[in-house]
Amino acid sequence: MANNTAPTPPVTENTEETTSLDTVLLVLRRYWFIIILAALAGGTAAYYLAGRQNYIYQKTASVLMRDAKTSSDASSERIMAELGIDSGAANLANESFILKSTALMKKVVEDLNLNTSYWQKKDFREIDLYKTSPLLVHFERIDKQRACTLQITPLDEKRFMLSHSNNQGESVQLEGFYGKPLTLPFAVISIHPTSLMTDAWNEKTVIVRHKPVLETANNLLHGLTVTRPDAKESSLLEMSLTASNPQKAEDVLNHLIQVYNQISKDERNKAALKTENFIQSRLKELGAALSDVDKKITEFKTKSDIVKDTDTTMSADFSTSQALEKEIFDLETQIKLAAILADNLKETERKQGLISVETGLPDSGIARQIEHYNEAYLEYQKIAGSAGSQNPITVSLRDRMNSTRAAANKALSNYRSNLNLKLNQLISKRDSLTERLTETASREQEIIPLVREHKVKEELYLMLLSKEQENALAMAVTESSARVLETAHGPNFPISPKTIQYIAGGTAGGALFSIFAFMGAAMLNNKVNNKHDLPSTNRQPVIAELPQ
Repeated sequence: MANNTAPTPPVTENTEETTSLDTVLLVLRRYWFIIILAALAGGTAAYYLAGRQNYIYQKTASVLMRDAKTSSDASSERIMAELGIDSGAANLANESFILKSTALMKKVVEDLNLNTSYWQKKDFREIDLYKTSPLLVHFERIDKQRACTLQITPLDEKRFMLSHSNNQGESVQLEGFYGKPLTLPFAVISIHPTSLMTDAWNEKTVIVRHKPVLETANNLLHGLTVTRPDAKESSLLEMSLTASNPQKAEDVLNHLIQVYNQISKDERNKAALKTENFIQSRLKELGAALSDVDKKITEFKTKSDIVKDTDTTMSADFSTSQALEKEIFDLETQIKLAAILADNLKETERKQGLISVETGLPDSGIARQIEHYNEAYLEYQKIAGSAGSQNPITVSLRDRMNSTRAAANKALSNYRSNLNLKLNQLISKRDSLTERLTETASREQEIIPLVREHKVKEELYLMLLSKEQENALAMAVTESSARVLETAHGPNFPISPKTIQYIAGGTAGGALFSIFAFMGAAMLNNKVNNKHDLPSTNRQPVIAELPQ
């Protein structure tokens, strides 16, 4: 008789999902203790990794720039414009790059001596002893590009133990005395205790790291960010810096703003200083020339009995002659000023520099060309100092300088030609009148050249004196490009490392790793270890379990 066997039902997806869930529950039930141990191990490892990282602090400062696009007090702007004074406005985009330039940060590092840092080992990490170090190291002789690490352990009030690595990487120990030079293979140093040195520091090691100034500046720049909170409206720049010590971050930010303001003032005062030197040299020359002309006029009047009365019949011609003399005087004054400006432009072609905008000429077109040249030159100096002379912007600025200078030369040449032509016409008219006045005013005509020369030099002298005072006022009222709204500030607790997040991540990672490991091992196991490993589709009863 045939044995009728019931057909086996097909395996469904729900069975696979139930099997996976059973595997997870089985792993948790069997290996819960090991999973807890793995989680604790992961949390401990994460705590150790967080403990090895140095503290990082963040400070923020805010400055308000004198933006060229924004307007200030109308009366102040009007007065400064009349005196020809630069208001000190800055382009925010350019100034943001200047604040992050290596040149500024190098100056900060040198002023604050940040290329030498002091550290103390605590637990797993190192603590920056900025301004809290018990000792200071003076590098009396060391190569500028040399970096070194010293480990100094105070022994008592007079002695210390110094350790450093030689070229083979071996540790070398030396005993020294405070205040006395110590010669090392790569430097000559002297170590001095600070007011913070106490007996508690004995037998505790201070780690001293000395780096090149440029490397230290680049490290600080990596943690510096300059942002504009509202790119459309405000002239506010917000500066943030991360450092290994909160006080160091504050000092670097505050000093960076001071250095930036000082350099911007110096740049704007270059034109004023050049103008001052030019005015002083011309005043000296004109003063000597005026004294010589005064002496000649006095001698002439002493020798000649000059009578200023003229015949009534010649009064009209005499008045006309005087008017022509006045016009000739004005033209000659302008010609002299134009010649001085032409010499200044030629000198600028040989050696680049600023051109004095105080020309004294009524032609405003020439003055505008010179102002455009000076603006291009100052912007070129700023950008070339940080971006280099081959930068496309600096090349464009050089072309702009050359074009504006050439335009000024051409305009000045045409202006001088017109002056000379007009002067020749006036001289011709004056000569015709002079011929009619020669007989009655021959003696007075002899002194006219001296008087005219005296007037020209006197007008020039008075004008230069006035410009000297205006230039001094311009230098005195030069304002900073950045006005500090908030000095460096921020919390004194570190922003990194975040220990709690490290521990939470490590604990979760350790637990998940162990769970996945056990699940993988269970899924790869194709043996029947107990009755629970029998598939649910097998409806045959389990009679017994045999031990191994």
